Amino acid sequence: EFEPLASACLYLVLDQAADANVGAGRRSSFEYAVRIAASIANFSCANNVPTRLLGQGQTALQQPAGCGDGHYQRLLEELAVVAADGATPYAAVLQQVAVDCQRGETVVVFLSEPQLRNAGTLKALAVLQDLGAHVLAILFRRSSFIEGGAVRGDTAMLMAGLQELGTACLLIEADTDLVRLFNA
Repeated sequence: EFEPLASACLYLVLDQAADANVGAGRRSSFEYAVRIAASIANFSCANNVPTRLLGQGQTALQQPAGCGDGHYQRLLEELAVVAADGATPYAAVLQQVAVDCQRGETVVVFLSEPQLRNAGTLKALAVLQDLGAHVLAILFRRSSFIEGGAVRGDTAMLMAGLQELGTACLLIEADTDLVRLFNA
């Protein structure tokens, strides 16, 4: 009865750090993240859910909240030219989100960074949740995006940390059928 209601607002936060991207071309983790972000933005804007976008690369990615066809078009224009060329750790980007985030807002995060930064990212996600944000984690199995690199344990620690936080999580591999996953 006293559960805080979700805000009808969506915050898409891309990780533009160069070392968070694995794979090449359309089969890279970053390209998967961009396609997923575009698909989520399409749905949210079509359903009048205010959606905003943030990322830190050599060119900052920042679109304020909006909805409708015009806003979706602006989001697509940003996503069409975005690159994984930054050096800012994702935890720092998430700290910026925490300053700007509204209570009850849903924050979609894309996790593909090197394992050594997982602890900082988990702390930043905990802060977001403490502030009342709902977090959906799109977790990329990095090894699946490297030819011959399908190591099953490479996301185990991060997945355990997300579960401990109670964070909703989707695991994405290089061969994941995104249409089937998001239409299930």
